[in-house]
Amino acid sequence: MTTVDYLKGFGITLTEARDFILANINTPSVILQTSAEYGVTNRMLAEIYGGVSLQEVINFFDQAGLNSRVLDLVVSNVEIFSHQDLDLNTDSIQPLNSTNINALASGDYWSNNTLTYSFNTSFPEYYYSALSSSYLSTGPQGGWQELSLAAQMAVKDVLQDTSNLTLLSFSEVASTQGDINFNTLTFSGSTDGFAYYPSVSPIGGEVFLNNVYQTTDDYKAGGTALNTLAHELGHALGLKHSFEKPNSLASNFENSDYSIMSYTDVREVIPIFDYNPSTLGINVVYSQDALRDAFSLLDVAALQAIYGVNTTYATEDNTYSLSFADKKYLTIWDAGGTDTINVSNTKGNSHIDLRAGQHSSVDIRDIDQQIADTLTWLDDQQAPDFSDWIHDVYNDNADSIYTGQNNLSIAFGVWIENVLTGSGNDIVRDNAVNNVINTGSGNDIIQLYDGGYDIVNGGDGIDTVYVDESSSAVNYVQSNNGYTLLGENFAAEIVGVETLVFNDNVSIMLS
Repeated sequence: MTTVDYLKGFGITLTEARDFILANINTPSVILQTSAEYGVTNRMLAEIYGGVSLQEVINFFDQAGLNSRVLDLVVSNVEIFSHQDLDLNTDSIQPLNSTNINALASGDYWSNNTLTYSFNTSFPEYYYSALSSSYLSTGPQGGWQELSLAAQMAVKDVLQDTSNLTLLSFSEVASTQGDINFNTLTFSGSTDGFAYYPSVSPIGGEVFLNNVYQTTDDYKAGGTALNTLAHELGHALGLKHSFEKPNSLASNFENSDYSIMSYTDVREVIPIFDYNPSTLGINVVYSQDALRDAFSLLDVAALQAIYGVNTTYATEDNTYSLSFADKKYLTIWDAGGTDTINVSNTKGNSHIDLRAGQHSSVDIRDIDQQIADTLTWLDDQQAPDFSDWIHDVYNDNADSIYTGQNNLSIAFGVWIENVLTGSGNDIVRDNAVNNVINTGSGNDIIQLYDGGYDIVNGGDGIDTVYVDESSSAVNYVQSNNGYTLLGENFAAEIVGVETLVFNDNVSIMLS
């Protein structure tokens, strides 16, 4: 709305408003009070008067000992930046032809979204000719076995997770009759499974898992069996390896942070120490129990690009939590509602990015911190000095050990509105909708870069808000409990924040 149109709503012309200013030019308080009553901003005053800048208007009132910044902070002006979207962030949904999604797309897909699956109870005759002889060399029928009940339950869970993401639906049918049929074989070496892309051939979509995995514990979260199951299901739905040419993922994306179809697993190992106080001996087992056990950020986007987006899943007001102790990776698919990331019980540092398609790191324990924690654990048991060995255990495997880095991802298309962090020194970046950001204790950084009308509570500690606008473009005024900020593209209420920093490197200490 232009200034002319705004004034017209009160039956006032631009000329009449300018005449009022000229008549009261020697009594700035009258101009300020009247402007406040009518909701006229400093920018409007500059336009009404003509030939002056916004800063010159503010300086005019400053010289009279008046703070005209309050004109830009009335509720009606602040709330023009309010942006609530309780549905999907459709602008961030990735198309099939986007670079990273195309890198996972095999080109072979199911022609409809209503799929059947089965758990084979016998070895189909066509497997003899369809399977490579190398897979059949490990014993009669390649050691074929039907899936255990624990494995079948894991399959059903992963299929349900896939339906939650996409428009795919799965129904169980009799042995060998499914679009996707699940089997187990005996494998040698590092191979744990394989699967075929969708096709009209009988072998199309068949999945073969390792028959060494039988129990619920084998299929536990973060374990190899569940990781392999999700990977092979990806193939059966048409995803290729992320490193395969043509159109492989760029090196900075080609790892498990972005795709479970990668062979480059990162930060999946948990060192488990055993100290015997009787013998004063110590050993370590490297447990690979922090693997991704569900589709990663780009996998979700690729499956949705191929089979459509489930817009009805998790449309309530949902809360998501995670901590270092969970030793897991979580990708959030949430189709609506007012949603919250609550990691307020964590003690490690967290870096939370509320934008869709981004990674966050919750409750980080870097290698140095884990070394310190392990040495403290040994000291509590009055163990001998194992510090050199402990340092070697961690530093020699630093790239593989779980730290909490990139353990939380927000899928493309998802709005998360609110976040609560814990007692670490946290970093939170907002998104384009209204966010409520509470950073608890610790010396925290809050980045208000993407617009909206945000509410920030820095809590205890020395906290800093960064805004992506210059100091001359942002008006701020002290309110009852903190400050109200109004920029060119955002507004915010901030409490418990000690420093405000602008993108021109100007910083202000807040009382």
